[in-house]
Amino acid sequence: MPTYKAKVLLGEWVAPCDSIFTNINITSEHEFVNPIAYLDPAYSIGGDNTAICVLERVDQSYYAFIFQEKLPSGDPKMLNTIKTILTNLNVHTLYVEDRDNIS
Repeated sequence: MPTYKAKVLLGEWVAPCDSIFTNINITSEHEFVNPIAYLDPAYSIGGDNTAICVLERVDQSYYAFIFQEKLPSGDPKMLNTIKTILTNLNVHTLYVEDRDNIS
């Protein structure tokens, strides 16, 4: 699976600002076919929070799955959870937030 360091998520996911509020579908019934994922390994200032967002665009609609856990990304439980999410949701590309300093 291609993995990229990302300061911001750019490239294939550029959408108008109003899409965030009008085109995102929150449903448990969507089957992800070809999504990307964005991993923030230090979601909080202490670096002990991990967040992952799986995103997929279908026509003009966007679907998202978001998971957050108060564990560092290097924790074995968190690594297993990330792997499971990526596998189960058919993620084809992973973007990882690049932190210069998480303290």
